[in-house]
Amino acid sequence: MIMTTALAVGRVARRLRIRGVVQGVGFPPLVFRLAGSHRVTGWVRNGNDGVEIHAEGFAADITAFVEMLEANAPAGARITAVDVAPAILQNLHRFEIV
Repeated sequence: MIMTTALAVGRVARRLRIRGVVQGVGFPPLVFRLAGSHRVTGWVRNGNDGVEIHAEGFAADITAFVEMLEANAPAGARITAVDVAPAILQNLHRFEIV
């Protein structure tokens, strides 16, 4: 899929850090599934102090994506904080677990 400039207009990027008990509980696969259902592109990876996510899409889609992450955490996960910050839009075309 090639994203045209017209489709990129209105898209934003956010960097998310999910803290707490979020590693070893299946969090990246959940993030991957929710990204697909919310038209979010980018990536997810385990970081030094939680799960890191780069999310691109329309602001409303990213907001819904973050809300669903918090509401549908895998069994065994315990989220203590969700940090969301603006990021540089890279016009990514898919979502990946890296």
